[in-house]
Amino acid sequence: DRSTNYFLGDLGSGTGTLPGSGYDGLVNFDDLVFFAGVYRKPRPHWTGTDAEANFGPAVEHKSLGQRFGIPEPDNKIHFEDLMLLALNYNSVPKRSPVITPPADAMALELRSERDGDELIVTLHLANDGQPVKGLSVELRFDPYRMSVKNITRGLLFGPESPHAFFHAAANGDAITIDGALLGTGAATSGSGCLAKIRFADIEAWDNTIEVGEVLLRDINNHEIPFRIERYSNVDATPHAYRLQQNIPNPFTTATEIRFQIPEQELVTIEIHDMLGTRIATLVEDIRAAGMHAVTWSGRDISGVRLPTGPYVCTMRVGSLIMSKVMLLQR
Repeated sequence: DRSTNYFLGDLGSGTGTLPGSGYDGLVNFDDLVFFAGVYRKPRPHWTGTDAEANFGPAVEHKSLGQRFGIPEPDNKIHFEDLMLLALNYNSVPKRSPVITPPADAMALELRSERDGDELIVTLHLANDGQPVKGLSVELRFDPYRMSVKNITRGLLFGPESPHAFFHAAANGDAITIDGALLGTGAATSGSGCLAKIRFADIEAWDNTIEVGEVLLRDINNHEIPFRIERYSNVDATPHAYRLQQNIPNPFTTATEIRFQIPEQELVTIEIHDMLGTRIATLVEDIRAAGMHAVTWSGRDISGVRLPTGPYVCTMRVGSLIMSKVMLLQR
């Protein structure tokens, strides 16, 4: 059962200005400054000594735990490295007691509410008093339907300070949010908000946020069982008329057109060429209040395939006219 004779997270490239930077037998603010600068940096973009921050995960030592376990770098600077740094931050060689919480003792809550045309999703940890050292959450969404406007830090791991780490980033269709309290034995045992995410350009019927990988760790970097709960105050009934951009766009064989109306109305959806000539009628009937979708196959009213080019989708509701330009590519 092997162990290290140094603290994982003691980085020789610590770049802070405090005394004792570099390999000094400590995991301190200098190491944190360097680590934060390369956190979740993609492997192809590593330069110089960035690889020093890739020291996790670690094989757990039987008596000393993961703090002195043998590192098994995985070519990622992510939550596994953060947890080891958090375990050893300002540490003394003392192992924290093992506390095993009961199954499903905690819940990660996703709370959704609407603010105009924006959606606010709050990540909240409901804790019954068990010590939590770190939490990593991955969320996925449809970037064609919504975009991340901002992510704000919650108070679950305390206010901003050298003793609390928080990282949030949106990339494509995914959001990663990581938080941890730094220091041996440091943990939070209360409930609180991890982060709030504000999405813009929301379609009322497409506000489902998928939960990806979630990691919840205790003061010994052991997994904590939890459950996921969802709470929504989002009213599914739209409050305005809207014609959405077709998806996909450009398209080759078929595309979906979505529209919403706040009350029952006679709705007409037509396709025109760029000269204004009507090519096809997709909808011409009374629709209930809500969100609707229709598919266009790139054919005219006679079923003839149309050539490559731009076309205009027009929605008429009473005196209201809304249009979107679509691009057909054969």
